[in-house]
Amino acid sequence: MKDIEDCNKKLERASKLITGLEGEKVRWTNQVATYGKDYKMLPGNCLLAAGMIAYSGPFTAKYRTELEEKWYKEI
Repeated sequence: MKDIEDCNKKLERASKLITGLEGEKVRWTNQVATYGKDYKMLPGNCLLAAGMIAYSGPFTAKYRTELEEKWYKEI
């Protein structure tokens, strides 16, 4: 009798878990789509970041921002 009660409790918990994870499927699907877009932009983002680190460090924040915007348009 106790085994049956334990099994029913486990089934109930599993059902709640599955129901809760169904909502995550939408979020995960959207996140994968976002990763796909980010992946395509990765080389350009790396190039821009490397240029900013290597070249623009000694300049003012305003000039660095302008420079970054120009580079972003070119990339």
